[in-house]
Amino acid sequence: MKKVAPIIIPLLFLFATYCGCTSKVQKSTTSGPSSQRLDSLINFYNTSKKNIKDFEQSITSINQYINSSIDLQLDSLTCRGYMLKTRILGYHGYYDSALEVSELLLQLASKSSDSSYMGKAYNKLGIYTESLGKLVEAFNYYNLSFKIHRDINDSLLASKRLLVMANTQATLGDYIGSNVTAVDGLKYLAENQSSTTLLGLYHSLAISYREQKNYEQALFWNTKTINLSESSLFSKKINAYDQLKFRNTRANILSDKKEYDNSILILEKLLEDALELNDSIEYARILSNLGKIKWLKNRKNSETEKMLTTALTIRQKSNNNSDLIASHIHLAKYYANINTEKAIYHAVEAHKSASALKNKISILEALNILTTLDSTRLSSFRELKKINNALKEEQKRARQIYEPTRFENQRLTIEKEEGILQLIREKNQKRWFLVLFALLLFGILVYTYLRRRIQKEKHRLQIQKNTSEKILEIHQAENRLSKKVHDTIANKIYLVKVLIDKNIHKEEIQKKLDSIYIKARDISRENVSINFEEFDKELENMILDYKSQVTKVFIVGLETIHWNKLINIHKIIVYKVIQELMTNMYKHSEAEVTSIVFSQIEKGLEIVYTDNGVGINWNQDLKKNGISIMENRVKKIGGSFKFDTSRVSGTKIFIQIPESG
Repeated sequence: MKKVAPIIIPLLFLFATYCGCTSKVQKSTTSGPSSQRLDSLINFYNTSKKNIKDFEQSITSINQYINSSIDLQLDSLTCRGYMLKTRILGYHGYYDSALEVSELLLQLASKSSDSSYMGKAYNKLGIYTESLGKLVEAFNYYNLSFKIHRDINDSLLASKRLLVMANTQATLGDYIGSNVTAVDGLKYLAENQSSTTLLGLYHSLAISYREQKNYEQALFWNTKTINLSESSLFSKKINAYDQLKFRNTRANILSDKKEYDNSILILEKLLEDALELNDSIEYARILSNLGKIKWLKNRKNSETEKMLTTALTIRQKSNNNSDLIASHIHLAKYYANINTEKAIYHAVEAHKSASALKNKISILEALNILTTLDSTRLSSFRELKKINNALKEEQKRARQIYEPTRFENQRLTIEKEEGILQLIREKNQKRWFLVLFALLLFGILVYTYLRRRIQKEKHRLQIQKNTSEKILEIHQAENRLSKKVHDTIANKIYLVKVLIDKNIHKEEIQKKLDSIYIKARDISRENVSINFEEFDKELENMILDYKSQVTKVFIVGLETIHWNKLINIHKIIVYKVIQELMTNMYKHSEAEVTSIVFSQIEKGLEIVYTDNGVGINWNQDLKKNGISIMENRVKKIGGSFKFDTSRVSGTKIFIQIPESG
């Protein structure tokens, strides 16, 4: 970076020579400041800031910084220099000069359209105008600064300005107005709870409520201040002086509530803390308050006078008018009933210090004491009336300054809230659109799913209908076959049997014909027509046909079934399945006992077939005996057909038949 300038200068010189320029080439800074000049600027600024207590050195350094930044046309750095210069001048009490520099800062910031520095410039004007005792004018500057920071959405600086405004109103004695402004300040810190400005606003509210004699609210806000200051969020951000100040305020509030013992305990502890900190100013403040409260508790105590005079002596060394006012007021009240001359002296001294600060509230307090002690002081009465009227006028003017701003705040808040509501409405509209779209999509999916399901169901019902029709066709064909067998084969064979009975060689022929007749009868029985109206009796007769001297057959629960609810196709399946099982038992199982148990179940019936025969060969018997055909028929109508495969011998089958398909 440092090599840039030496390279650029020869190049510029060559370029000028090439163009035939005869004028003298000078160093150009149009391409930006060199690194060395920037380093010098930083050095000037840091030297000034570091040596702020040394006026000559700090003011010389900052002037060099400002002049260099103006030379380089770096407005933002010039504004920064003006900020530090006002601080130096204010620190050394040159308030008029600080105001002049603040005006320069405002002009440059306005020219550069730098809103942030404009807001800071107005704040500087407020600080040094207030230092000159012009509180209302200062309040106006603070208000202008607040509005700029509010408008650029700098909520932190906006809240800081409202804190200063609230404190200014308290100085003017407008504690109600101070309350309102402080509460407004809290609104700007809703999303920044870690700012030390929050502590300042809490403390301001505690002070203003105390002055309004609302001690419960004063304690509430003071407690919030102390708790927050001791939290992990703030413990490292605030100093011991602030902690002393907050607790000193608490002691004063408790004293106002006449809780003197609690107040004294707090102040005695704070006195020790001030000694440890070696802070004579705070020590004098606490000592003076402690002496006053001990006197309020016991007007004849022997400690108060010494405490008050010691505090005054310490304060006189620092020559701080604000502290001197408090000491002289305390002593004037203390001596009021025991030494009028001393009381008047201290009241006069308080009046002098207050007048030097142009603190009208303290001037009024001193004048009230003087007029009470000496009713002949007509000049004091006249001044009292004049100051009181002036103070009321200033309070009024301050309120008139902030009221339009507060109205703007409310309007902006409403607009902001309306904007938020509009965003919420738009989000809700989008959300509802998405919900409606999702519902529509869901409806389409449900419709598609149901349509496919209905189509599948129709297809299934069609298949079932076809199956049912096939079963009916088979059943009808079987009926025709049964009738034909009965009418032709069985009758004719029976006739031949009767004729052969008369032959002497009848035994062998009769045996064969008996076999043919039995087969024909079985075919007829297997394909018999079913009487659906008296299905239970039909089914019972068919089952009992298989009963013999060798095999006992038991039927259980047949009468408990609601046969009228069972559709005819399903009755045919029940009949055929049981017939197949009984035929299989008769031909192959060698069973001695067979039982069929009927049970009514929800929307159908259950049949449990059991015999104690040789059982079923799972690999061969199913297909061979036609049971697998029956199993398929049951499943096609939505039923179930399960074997108990755990049995070592015999057969057990569970069948479930639905009432309808």
